[in-house]
Amino acid sequence: GAEPPVEIKSGQRLSIGDVLKAGPGGSAMIAFGKETTQLTLGESTELTVVSVSRGKRFDLSAGKIVASVARQRPFKPMIVRTPQAEARVLGTKFTLMATTNTTRLEVAEGRVRLARAASGEAVKVNAGHYAEVASGTELVALPKTGAISREWWNGVSGRIVSDVLDDPRFPDRPDGRDVAQSFELDPVTTNQFGVRFRGYVHPPVTGDYEFWLAGASDAVLFLSPNVRTHEKVRIASTAS
Repeated sequence: GAEPPVEIKSGQRLSIGDVLKAGPGGSAMIAFGKETTQLTLGESTELTVVSVSRGKRFDLSAGKIVASVARQRPFKPMIVRTPQAEARVLGTKFTLMATTNTTRLEVAEGRVRLARAASGEAVKVNAGHYAEVASGTELVALPKTGAISREWWNGVSGRIVSDVLDDPRFPDRPDGRDVAQSFELDPVTTNQFGVRFRGYVHPPVTGDYEFWLAGASDAVLFLSPNVRTHEKVRIASTAS
C-alpha cells in the first residue's frame, strides 16, 4: 500500500518530490534561506516540489498559495503548474488558486505570465489584475478590484432560474460576457434572457456580513466559503 504521509517539521529542508499538504484549518510556509522569497499555503492545499536549485518549480494540485517572490536569476523563473495552467514568475507578489476546473491568478506587484496548459495560450497579468483559466472561458487579464464577471444567454423563456440552468447553452456557451462595474443589472426592456454574475468577495475587515437580493423576476444568490465553486450554497432567493 501507499506509504503514510510524513510530517514536515519547522526548519526542515525540502527535497524534490516532497508533497506539502495543509489540511482544513491548516497552513504552511516555504522560505528559501537568505532569499526573501516566501510561499504560504492556505488550508486544503497540496503543493509538490518539482525543482529548487535549477529554478524553483512546483505543482499546485489544489488549494491556494500566496507568494512573495524575490527577483529570480535570468532564464530561471519560478514556475507553478496547476491542472489547467502554468504561472511563470521572475519577481512579484501574487496569489494562485486551483480547483478541479479552474485556475485563478491575482497579482499584487510586478507581472506574472499565465499560460493555458492545454494550448500554450498565454497572457501577462500586471499588478492589480487577475486572470482565470477554465474550459470555455477567454484568457484575459482583468482589473481585480471593483468589478464582477457577467455572462448572459438570450432567448431564454420563462421567469425562473431553472429555465436558464436547463438551457443547453448553459454554462459554457453564453451569448456574451463582459466585466460589470457593479453587481446590478441596468434597466432592460425584455425578460427573454438570463444573466449570471460571478466574482470574489474581498471583505476589508473580519466580521459578520449581510447579503441580500432583489429582483423583478426569479433570482438566486450563492456563496462559497472558499474558492471551490462546487461548495457554494444558496444564501438568498427572490423565489416565493
